[in-house]
Amino acid sequence: MPMDNIFGSLLYSIRTEKNIKAAALVRGLCDVAVLKRIENGEVLPGYLLRSALINRLGLATECHTASYMWRSFFGRRGWADICNFGR
Repeated sequence: MPMDNIFGSLLYSIRTEKNIKAAALVRGLCDVAVLKRIENGEVLPGYLLRSALINRLGLATECHTASYMWRSFFGRRGWADICNFGR
């Protein structure tokens, strides 16, 4: 996985933690094979698909956008850490 593409691993972690099946997450958005490539770090989805996946997981898109700023200051921690801040 490329160093700058942790989105896929975070997506997989959150999806499996919430017991969401791959087919349910991507229904109407993309093929399950595309999701698997994203989760494996082979591709980084465009903004619209990223936003849709984040929303379907019940997370705010702002958390994902903020993660890029967060990582630039504090390292590789991602948007899941930001969204869970203070909980």
